[in-house]
Amino acid sequence: MTIPVRRRTLLAASAAVAATGVVVAGTESAAATSAGNLLPDGRIRNLPASFYQRDGLEQMPRLDYEAMAVANVRDHGATGDGVTSDAAAFNAAVDSLKASGGGIVYIPSGRYHFPPPPAPGIWAWQRPMANIHFVGEGDASVIAFTRPKLLANGHEAPTYTSNGGWEFQRVDTVSLRDLAMTWAPWAMVRHVFSGSPLLMRAPTRAHLIGVTVDHCLPGIVWSDARECYMVDSTVRNGAADGFNFGGANDCVGAYCWSENTTDDAFANYHDQNKYPDSTAIKNVRLLHNTLLQIAGGRGITMGGSDQTVAGNWIETCMTPGVLSDISNGTPGPGVLRNAVITGNTIIRANFELRPDNRQLRPGGGYHGTIAMLNRVSGLTVTGNTIKGSEEHDIAFGIDGWNPAQLTGAVVERNELLGARAAGLRISDGSAIDGLRMNRNEVLATGGPAADIGGVISSAASSANKVGKLPVVTGDVDGDFRGFAPTSPGVRYVDPYQSIRAAGNEQLWIEPKAPSTKGLKQLDVRDFGAKGNGIDNDTGAFYAALAALPAIGGVIFVPAGKYLLKPDARRKSFRDTKIEHHFAVAERDNIHLAGSGDGSELLFDSPDHQGIRFISTTGCSITGLKLTAVQRPELRHNRSLLDLSGAQQCAVTDLTVEGASGANVLIDSCRLMLVSNVRSTRSNNYGIQVEAGRQILVTGCAVTGNRDGGIQVGWQGTIYREAQQVRIVGNTVADVAEGGGICISSGADVLVKNNTISRTSQAAVYLYGRAPSFPIFSVTIDGNTISQACSRGLTYTPGAISIHSIRETQDMTQGTVTVTGNTITDSPFSGVWAGGQCPIGKVLSVLNRLTITGNTFSGLGGEEVLIFDDQRAKIANLILS
Repeated sequence: MTIPVRRRTLLAASAAVAATGVVVAGTESAAATSAGNLLPDGRIRNLPASFYQRDGLEQMPRLDYEAMAVANVRDHGATGDGVTSDAAAFNAAVDSLKASGGGIVYIPSGRYHFPPPPAPGIWAWQRPMANIHFVGEGDASVIAFTRPKLLANGHEAPTYTSNGGWEFQRVDTVSLRDLAMTWAPWAMVRHVFSGSPLLMRAPTRAHLIGVTVDHCLPGIVWSDARECYMVDSTVRNGAADGFNFGGANDCVGAYCWSENTTDDAFANYHDQNKYPDSTAIKNVRLLHNTLLQIAGGRGITMGGSDQTVAGNWIETCMTPGVLSDISNGTPGPGVLRNAVITGNTIIRANFELRPDNRQLRPGGGYHGTIAMLNRVSGLTVTGNTIKGSEEHDIAFGIDGWNPAQLTGAVVERNELLGARAAGLRISDGSAIDGLRMNRNEVLATGGPAADIGGVISSAASSANKVGKLPVVTGDVDGDFRGFAPTSPGVRYVDPYQSIRAAGNEQLWIEPKAPSTKGLKQLDVRDFGAKGNGIDNDTGAFYAALAALPAIGGVIFVPAGKYLLKPDARRKSFRDTKIEHHFAVAERDNIHLAGSGDGSELLFDSPDHQGIRFISTTGCSITGLKLTAVQRPELRHNRSLLDLSGAQQCAVTDLTVEGASGANVLIDSCRLMLVSNVRSTRSNNYGIQVEAGRQILVTGCAVTGNRDGGIQVGWQGTIYREAQQVRIVGNTVADVAEGGGICISSGADVLVKNNTISRTSQAAVYLYGRAPSFPIFSVTIDGNTISQACSRGLTYTPGAISIHSIRETQDMTQGTVTVTGNTITDSPFSGVWAGGQCPIGKVLSVLNRLTITGNTFSGLGGEEVLIFDDQRAKIANLILS
């Protein structure tokens, strides 16, 4: 039913909406006896005053939810069972409110399904929206979208088009609060059909508060927004942008979280074709956001005028952390005006500049963690901390590509540490009229503090502390002498230094488990561990670790259930926002051992890694069971076991169950053995190997995981090409949404003698997630595959699928060999190469594809399916 409120209150609220576009704030509710947002009398709880008292939100209009009418979607026929379409119920709830001037659509806990519309429709739900507010119960209230599934044999694939979730038009005074959105199935390929959960066209006075998006392409899109606020919202696992603010005016994005996106985390760009004058795009403030693992784009882009990027944390970025972005410049390059970049922390950006990125053409890339291109008038870069840049910390203009013309640039009080090139680079051909560079610290750089190839007029500098003096090959007019050589001391230690500096691997080296012979062994019970599954044993584990000598030793975990909870004092590691329950950090030869599945470690937080080994050598973990206390409905991207920047380590004889992300994550490691691991019920991959080299995964049983059995790619804490990876003799089965063994990057990757069955996508799935670090050479040999592409919403037409691998060097690179495999009982084809499928049409470009000596039976399609346009993209196709 629709919950009524007093007529006078409703009329007053409706009048305020009509007059001002916002609801006049009422009195905050007293503490309610009911949990969640629904009060005992059926009204919706207001946000507390403290919500609005944070920096950047002081002027945010307050919505008086408690004064609004409420329509519960369950009372209008919604089931929330995740299967039945709930679109009609949502329409009915909205219609019931519109007659009285608007109100709240309340969405109780549940999974509300919006299936794709019949062709040629695109949007699962599409309608104008004004004076309507959607309120749920956080991650428990899920709006679920699905992509079209593959039709018989894949021959209909070229007829598929884009599809989307909710599209709202003529949006005025709308809010979404404490609501989750997700897509199925898992499809992390950048250049495919859109799968955005929410598109608001030209919204005015929209508020998105506590909205979570889990998996999308892109995430939340506000085209040409006006006076809108995005606060406390989260986007994880996007195949494109996270938050899209293109053409926005007078908008704020604050206290949001973006993780694992394949394009920009915050895309705040200026389309000059639409807005020739950049002053028409003004006053966007992006404040205090946390942006992690931007796999294919920028942390934040800036276009227009009077833009502010302040207090953000940007960590691990393929391209710049902050980039000026004037797009589609048919009238000529636009002008970024009065941009302020202040108080941000940016860790490890510009990985596209690595020499092992085969996609990058000579002279390509952006070259700066903060990068300014084209024309900029009035720029302030102050108080930022930048650490570990792959090339320059700050770049004005790009050599050989895109020079910059700047007027009035201030670079002051920045801490620039550990760049592999210069602190500031002004490219050849760039011109800066009025540069103030004062009180910066530019230390431990591979190049000079400032590398000036262009022209600076009216320069002023003072009190800059630098490790290396500037180098000027261009022309500088004014005072550019304010640089004092300073001993850098130990201001920044990169725990991934040796991994980043390592050369390419040319020959396979068999990883071995390190020996524990002669090492001291300590029992966690001797340090107070109870092992009863109730008391917190984290302190005992840390005490045992601290008691081991510097040469290392063994932490023994006898039979029992050991509850590990994040410790506020020890849950963090420097220069990362990813936290943990228990970590072995920068200690070598440490071994964590139990007596089998009876030695069980329980982890209670889905937002922390479980056990984490960071920058270690010669460590191991064996003979334990790692279990998540509760797996969340949505992916939270945390692993029960994470080895990050580790070398010569081993993971053996483990059972791992129920992580909020991948069960086991091998991240930016070298010489790693993963053997006899039983991985099940992960909310992502069973075993994930990213940016790894000399990695052997063998003898593992990976069953019942959500998005894939075993994944090999380039996206770790360090982005780099996977090399010399062996996936041999494993069993993979019952993958709910993804593929069996998935490869998105690699040189000399071998997938051999595995048994793979009952997967949703291909049993062996090669795909191009994004252009950088593409697949170079993979061999798929001797695997036994049955019932591939047989579960859920399949979009890959082959039991072995080669999908959208986009080489950029004129087909001179890229080889895939498929030989000696036995493929049975697949409803579609045996081997497929291409791009034409329900999620996209981008073709694969390869030098050589060899498909020989395979055995097929019980197929619903051809043994080998390659459309003619795809064949033209393969320089050498060998079939037998």
